Amino acid sequence: MTSACGETDKLLAMICQPAEVLGHVNIPSHVRFWGIDSGIRHSIGGADYGSVRIGTFMGRKIITSMASAPLSRMLSSEKPPQQANGINYDECEDSVELLEAEASLDYLCNLSPH
Repeated sequence: MTSACGETDKLLAMICQPAEVLGHVNIPSHVRFWGIDSGIRHSIGGADYGSVRIGTFMGRKIITSMASAPLSRMLSSEKPPQQANGINYDECEDSVELLEAEASLDYLCNLSPH
């Protein structure tokens, strides 16, 4: 879907089942996205789905750990440098609450596998 309907520097808002494109969302310059491709072809009803789901949650743990590192650096320093490690802290100044929420991602743990 994204290769056919997506646009550069925008998120594709969609409903997966049935496949329905809702539109495109601009991505702010200070927002970063990470993803992990398991490489496993599967359907949501197949036996490989459990493996993909386990891999997804393992990846989630890695991503939240890495995503929380900039937040830890921001909160541990009284006055961080204006830009370090590719992060412009002036742009993120108003985003500490969002970073905290996204670093925890606890809401994903409540998703049912079906």
